[in-house]
Amino acid sequence: MSARAEEHWAYVPPVDSKPPAGEANPVDAYLLAAQKKSNLTSAPLADAKTWVKRATYALTGLPPTAEQLKKLSDNPTDEQWRALIDELLAQPAYGERWARHWMDVARYSDTLGYNFDKDNRYPYAYTYRDWLIKAFNEDMPYPKFVKLQLAADLICDQKDDPDLAALGFLTVGRRSGNLETNDDRVDVITRGFMSTTVACARCHDHKTDPITTEDYYSIYSILDNLKVPSEGPVIGQPADNPDYEDYRNKLAELDAKNSKARQDIIDQVRLPETSATYLELAWLSIHNDWDSGKISSEAFKRGRFRLNVVSLWKKFLKEHAESPALAAWMQEMESTPADQLGTTALKLAEEWANASSDSELGKLAVNHACPLSIGMDRVGEIMDQKDNNDNNARTSARSKLQTEHPGSPPRAMVVADKDKYSSARVFVRGNPSNPGEPFKRHWLSFLGGEPFPEGQSPRLSLAEKIADPANPLTSRVIVNRVWAWDFGHPLADPADFGPQQPTPPLLPLLDWLTLRFDESGGSIKELQRIILSSKAFRLASTGPAANSAADEANSLFWKWSTHRVDFEAMRDRLLMTSGSLDLTKIGGRSVRIDKKESDSRRSVYAFIDRYALPSTFISFDLPHPDQHAAARVETTVPQQALYFLNSPFVIRQAESLANAPDFAKIQNDQDRITWLYQRIFEREPRADEKQLVGNWISTSDPTTRWADLIQMLWSSNEFHYID
Repeated sequence: MSARAEEHWAYVPPVDSKPPAGEANPVDAYLLAAQKKSNLTSAPLADAKTWVKRATYALTGLPPTAEQLKKLSDNPTDEQWRALIDELLAQPAYGERWARHWMDVARYSDTLGYNFDKDNRYPYAYTYRDWLIKAFNEDMPYPKFVKLQLAADLICDQKDDPDLAALGFLTVGRRSGNLETNDDRVDVITRGFMSTTVACARCHDHKTDPITTEDYYSIYSILDNLKVPSEGPVIGQPADNPDYEDYRNKLAELDAKNSKARQDIIDQVRLPETSATYLELAWLSIHNDWDSGKISSEAFKRGRFRLNVVSLWKKFLKEHAESPALAAWMQEMESTPADQLGTTALKLAEEWANASSDSELGKLAVNHACPLSIGMDRVGEIMDQKDNNDNNARTSARSKLQTEHPGSPPRAMVVADKDKYSSARVFVRGNPSNPGEPFKRHWLSFLGGEPFPEGQSPRLSLAEKIADPANPLTSRVIVNRVWAWDFGHPLADPADFGPQQPTPPLLPLLDWLTLRFDESGGSIKELQRIILSSKAFRLASTGPAANSAADEANSLFWKWSTHRVDFEAMRDRLLMTSGSLDLTKIGGRSVRIDKKESDSRRSVYAFIDRYALPSTFISFDLPHPDQHAAARVETTVPQQALYFLNSPFVIRQAESLANAPDFAKIQNDQDRITWLYQRIFEREPRADEKQLVGNWISTSDPTTRWADLIQMLWSSNEFHYID
């Protein structure tokens, strides 16, 4: 480790310090001590209803219910507050909220990316999302959470273990060739778990961090030795058996068609009648020195004969020209009249078809380079463009069935180690055509650089190193993320914990929380209890004006930082207030949330199309799933306001609320305004608001005025911001 790395705050173990005296919650004690050093005065506490709203959005992504608001009096006790936090942590909605946070980290998508030739959907990406929901709801220890996402197949004993779905962390990323797929996985692993930009060392040693190209290729080579099975394991059964039986029958029909199509290609290569044509074309291409264009042209004249097969035969005949049987045949072809070449070729093809396994021709037939050795597992090597198009159509039909049929059982998107690991090598200047000398895979050099042990999967060793509490990065990173997701901004920049990031002003607090997190076994819910029970979480959003001059960014958390809710929480709040949201259904296939039939589902279940991300997601700052997102960017653009005026979804929900029975039976306009404010903002309208809205209602179109008003209220800042 370099001297620079040894001194960097993120690369050394957290320091356990005694919290300053004076506050019951150590979070407040550390914050107060830091504020005093900067001559800051903490803001007063906000009112209890504000606490409840913050907590429900932070933990469940939903607005508080009337019952939850009533649970806290104007002067609630700490016990009442902690009881409410525990209640929220126990709700299924908690896992849905926090799974969506992690899906940004994991660059979740329901599609593989750019692909026009076939259905580009991941039929089973949703099983990873559902696994995340379950993991957060069950408060899975964070070390286990990490290791399962990297090596569940090496940890789980059962072939149908639901935890295998955790491997979606590796497999739901974009697919764009082996090099880029592996690079994407290096990036999401190291930035996702350790906020460390190892991928920057792909072509040269990292320019700003103590990360070497060997560090990068140690991890790259592990991922390069993965294989993705064509079919993931079933990890559950659909409830409807008739649907399942129908699915199985249709899948068997598609698989039979696919097998027949592939077998037809193999048969054409092996049957003497067609094999003879390939042999004749191969001999002619050698004899006349044809290039690939000429071969393709001559093969086309004979019918449906594939260029790749002729090319393979040409190469094989050249390489085995001294074989007695082939040498004799090629000599015979030399003396055969042009119109009789097919007959001579057929003679060899028939001899080959009837050759015993111990004969010369029999041994040549099983040579890997011989086209006759190609079976179902290698048929892709000899497909032509039409074959590929037909295969893509069959693959798309299968993907469509798996994605859409109600009887399709959930499967995990798994990976597995190859039977034999290839050596780790640095690609010099990032060029795969210029590999360096083999080297032993090892842990990141700036964290010790120990070689991975023999006799164990390097991928499992990598997972254990990342999850090890002795690793100074992993726990710090997730604690910082949790704080940021609770408060709206972090203790340290979550994008990069490298030397370019200066020591955070609240490092003692970050370290104290990290050590308590480790002591709890990596309990995120226990971490939430500590953070949310602090006074800091309950402060008012306005404080002494003098503070702004010293800490305008509120980096020492002397007040609550008002921030906008993300798209998912905004949409879910809208559905909750309209009465459309169904909270009873947890998990399941992703849905197109712009479709009317999906109006009851939470936004975490939205179908995410990596290649064609819907404009609504873009307008409301959903991170592009092509890569890991350390944090969401917040923008303010006209499209956001226009969405609330023109979106069919918003219009449907506004009309639904305007036609709600409880609303319709209210006769007085002022009472209706009060009802809407209570429903949408969880508060009574002020006198000036009632007058302003009342005046507007009296002059607007009576057929649409209430739905229009609801849309306007939903578009207000109060609806979108956590105060």
